[in-house]
Amino acid sequence: MGLLYSEKRTCERIAVEHGVGSATVRRAEKYSRGIDAAEEAVPGAQEEILTGHIKATD
Repeated sequence: MGLLYSEKRTCERIAVEHGVGSATVRRAEKYSRGIDAAEEAVPGAQEEILTGHIKATD
């Protein structure tokens, strides 16, 4: 049982707990990582994105 199996199980568990599909959980993770990267590149970007002042896209 490798890391990918563990990540898949975690994703599926979170999905079940929140009544969504595992793909939704994976998209949310990708979005979150993108916001974190934006914050590293431009301090203050995270707040601007989360408040809706800046539109974040995939």
